[in-house]
Amino acid sequence: MLSLSILWIVFSCGLALLWHGILVYRVARKRYPVPKHSVWLIFGLQLTQNKMALEYQHRIDAVVSALQVSQPDMVIFQGGITGNNTVTEASIGRDYFLSQSNQEAFSHPKIILEDRSKNSLENLRNTREYLQSKALPLKVVLVTSGYHLRRCRLTAENLGFQTEFLSKKLAPPFTIRSFNKIILEAFLINWYQTGMFISRLFRNQRMLNRIR
Repeated sequence: MLSLSILWIVFSCGLALLWHGILVYRVARKRYPVPKHSVWLIFGLQLTQNKMALEYQHRIDAVVSALQVSQPDMVIFQGGITGNNTVTEASIGRDYFLSQSNQEAFSHPKIILEDRSKNSLENLRNTREYLQSKALPLKVVLVTSGYHLRRCRLTAENLGFQTEFLSKKLAPPFTIRSFNKIILEAFLINWYQTGMFISRLFRNQRMLNRIR
């Protein structure tokens, strides 16, 4: 499927990648209303020597700030052990959240750790399994970096979620680093959607099960 997605990019003379990149950027830059769903999902980010990146902190800081005007019932920290680390992204995120929010004048939501996953698709699958086991609706707020929002939404909605956004915006100026992240996201979305299209076209249930 990876090869097919690359062939599509080549066949379209790069326009497929460009189009996805534009959509990633537009979703990242858009302003969103205060979310109403009561379950918030905070996507993890790979740790370095068991330490969280500043970008991951920014995602959690956005939640702490938002809790002053919006109170979710549940916050789910997502992310297992990745790379050479020995602790989960979810547990590190929870600890940082508690350290930042202890002094705030609001009641804490219920905190859940989804700490088995290695990537965003597994994050959402495991979270869906948990919510369904508790007979809770699949209505969630996605909390991640701006450039990551479009891929998260596409994946989540394909898994049956209804989504809202709470994001750390992709701040100006437009840098080489942010450009690289947008292009990577565009490539991953193209890969994901190619797999979805081919699986549905040939009604291949085994392939569909891998992305649903």
